[in-house]
Amino acid sequence: MVIICALMIKGTGISLPVSVFIASLILAKALLVADMLPLINRYPDRLLIWNASWKTLIYKIIASLFHFLERLFDYWKETHNVAVANRELLAHINWPQFWAI
Repeated sequence: MVIICALMIKGTGISLPVSVFIASLILAKALLVADMLPLINRYPDRLLIWNASWKTLIYKIIASLFHFLERLFDYWKETHNVAVANRELLAHINWPQFWAI
């Protein structure tokens, strides 16, 4: 994660420790929320790879949702309308950077 963050913030003026700290908080929130879901232990009796793969997929979906909502909140603060903020976000988002994070 540190390598990806270092490559993503190169030239933006943001320091690496702040960026890594924010990314870690996003991942921590995603893990806490995903662990509370009742469907997280869907494959307890199967091989470990099934359970690990399932949890990885759920964690990725929740982390992506949190990341998108945080970006949406930044646009909402400017527009005070969720629909307009969503359109602005979708028009201006850097998708390769979003998926890399």
